[in-house]
Amino acid sequence: MWLEGTEMAISVSLAWEINTGKISRYLMSPSSFGKILFFRTIGRSLVGNLQSLLVLAAFGLIFISNLQGTFNFFWLIPTFIFTIFIKYFLAISLGFLAFWFIEVEGFVEAYRAISIFLAGNVVPLNIIPFFGNYLIATPFAFTFYHPMQIYLGKYDTNQTISVFLGGLTWCIVLYILAKIVFRLGLKRNESVGL
Repeated sequence: MWLEGTEMAISVSLAWEINTGKISRYLMSPSSFGKILFFRTIGRSLVGNLQSLLVLAAFGLIFISNLQGTFNFFWLIPTFIFTIFIKYFLAISLGFLAFWFIEVEGFVEAYRAISIFLAGNVVPLNIIPFFGNYLIATPFAFTFYHPMQIYLGKYDTNQTISVFLGGLTWCIVLYILAKIVFRLGLKRNESVGL
């Protein structure tokens, strides 16, 4: 969805800052590095994806005339927020791999290719034999598969609420994972000035 084009940029630019030592200026600032990184990333994403946001708003106006479409469309707003956070935490966790590896672009490319499949962009997850039920529970499914099921009206209210709770749970888990990876990475950081 929204961060699709900028995920790679987030990870690669963060990895570049770690590898070059530019991350030191953020670590030594009086503000929290997490807040700086989040607002810088969201700001870049908003500016870079302004066209996508305008198209999304136009679709919202089109669906206002269709009551069922409007109902399903507005259920997407909270899932859209979960999508942003899930993709953001995964992207920065990939970027933090630069504390251990010099080149992370390969990891980022592999992640991008795998996440497209695991999100249900290629094949709906519910028709994949054997593993489909497990793939529906991954964080990737909350970035595309579940929002599309909500929009298409295939989920009832209880299923929609469970998607919101699952998305919130994945946001919390990935936030904790990103913090752990960052703290472990800082122990290996050899930037000048720290």
